[in-house]
Amino acid sequence: LSRLESGSAGRLVKVFLMPPSKKQKREVAAAAPPPSKDDLVVGDCKYALNQLLLALNRGQLYAAKILKMRKVGLNWEYYVHYQGWKARWDEWVKEAMLYPDNEESRKVQNELSARLKESLASSNGKSSQPGDDFIHTVESTKPVITLIIPHTLQVHLMKEAEQVHSEKLVPLPRSPSVKEILVSFVKTNNKPPTSVEAEILKEMTDGLREYFDKALSMMLLYQQERNQYEKIRRSKGKTPASEIYGGEHLLRLIVKLPSILAKANVSEVTAKNLHPRLVEFLRYMGKKANCFLLTEDE
Repeated sequence: LSRLESGSAGRLVKVFLMPPSKKQKREVAAAAPPPSKDDLVVGDCKYALNQLLLALNRGQLYAAKILKMRKVGLNWEYYVHYQGWKARWDEWVKEAMLYPDNEESRKVQNELSARLKESLASSNGKSSQPGDDFIHTVESTKPVITLIIPHTLQVHLMKEAEQVHSEKLVPLPRSPSVKEILVSFVKTNNKPPTSVEAEILKEMTDGLREYFDKALSMMLLYQQERNQYEKIRRSKGKTPASEIYGGEHLLRLIVKLPSILAKANVSEVTAKNLHPRLVEFLRYMGKKANCFLLTEDE
């Protein structure tokens, strides 16, 4: 079936009311304009051109739009424009810094904003509490390494913050402990104990354990966890913190590690050796999150 309608220059054109034939489909396809680059779908990337989403910038999530995209090695990077900002702030960001614009991401955005306000308020008159802003710490000392926390672990940090502020603390002692997690990481690399790589990994994990034992009370606890810390310290005596606390607090240390290493004046050579192994450890924690980190129901 078809009908006649008025076309350009007063000519009558035929409009098909039934599904078009193969010939008609070919005619339509030939007359259609070629797709623009914005219409093209790239196979293995998570986001698309012109997509609206949330982007992490200086510890906060902002509404943004993807203007360009490129593949660097095996990873995607996106050139984003922050909504309401001047174009000079447009920048390339890694895929891990982007969040889909959905309810869960908006919750993370609101929590980050609330934590920032709390941190700013505490800095006006009172010193900020250890543990403020585990997602992103701005330091005057330039970090010698940069670590991107996987999205799943960032979400865990924010949900854990909500739990702690609701007085729902991580039960202690934890199993597996920090020490056990670090030992298991070394074992999963399947390197001969006498190999150079095995020695480097053991040295790194031993160092992380020492850092954890020293840093816990100074910078890894929320104010709400102070009483719990004092009680466990009295009951456990000289037992190292790395044998009492678990993945939740170890993750907080990893987030703060770049600024800790910067203040410790770690050499560039040491930093370059550490960086790929710390990245691998973060991947390991992300894969084993269900084993190492408590869920909301636990």
